[in-house]
Amino acid sequence: MKKVIAMGVQDYAKLKEYDRFYIDKTRFISDWWQSGDRVTLIARPQGFGKTLNLTTVECFFSSRYAGRSDLFSGMQVWESEEMRGMQGAYPVIFLSFAGAVTSKYTTFWHLIRKFILRKFSDLEIYRQKDRFSAEQLEALGGIGSDMSEEETVKALKLLSGLLETICHRKALILLDDYDSPLREAGDFRYKEEAEAFLQRLMYHTFEDNPSLERGLIVGMTYHDGKTVLSGIHDLEVIGHTSEKYDDFFGFTEPEVFKALSGQDTENLRGRQ
Repeated sequence: MKKVIAMGVQDYAKLKEYDRFYIDKTRFISDWWQSGDRVTLIARPQGFGKTLNLTTVECFFSSRYAGRSDLFSGMQVWESEEMRGMQGAYPVIFLSFAGAVTSKYTTFWHLIRKFILRKFSDLEIYRQKDRFSAEQLEALGGIGSDMSEEETVKALKLLSGLLETICHRKALILLDDYDSPLREAGDFRYKEEAEAFLQRLMYHTFEDNPSLERGLIVGMTYHDGKTVLSGIHDLEVIGHTSEKYDDFFGFTEPEVFKALSGQDTENLRGRQ
């Protein structure tokens, strides 16, 4: 049966739940995990499936999707018994900087603060207060819409620690469009300030974070974000010309022909 192609949908769970057209890229999950790299940056052009792959990783590992084997049954990643045992087993923080595009530095970091605060609510941290230590509660008390820059750059580190307390496992942190704000900052002449802010945030989140299990960062380039990532030691950088994970971003020729064979190509040509 031909499947509907859901244009613009970048949420793996929605594609699977509504049985939409999807080319199986889930082997990326096992390849990335088995690489053992603590923090990975993958740079690919727009339209190469970066966000979709991140949501796929989130669905697979996040404890919020525990027991959802239906999302991966029949997929490549499900062929591994080891990987099947990891489905829904970790706390996951998924964050995107795509919306942090503005003409002013103050508005920029306030947007980042807003995105981070939303994660505390989404992950229901405030409902778990009885499980935290006095020190953690004191730190959590400083989380709010009036957080300073210094408190903001350390907030994801705090969130990771709180999740580890709740779930008894270190967190996975997935960051989408990490370099999006930098392109706009350059146009409006606050790039140096934005780089300094993001460099501190990246350091506290991905380097100086004992509650981090793995980190996965994606964006369009490595060069533009080289400064903000400089504090992450042993960062595995997968650039545009790297062959590692190459089959998982964009479509290979065999995938294109296989996809076309299962669709109404005559109807597709009629839409052009």
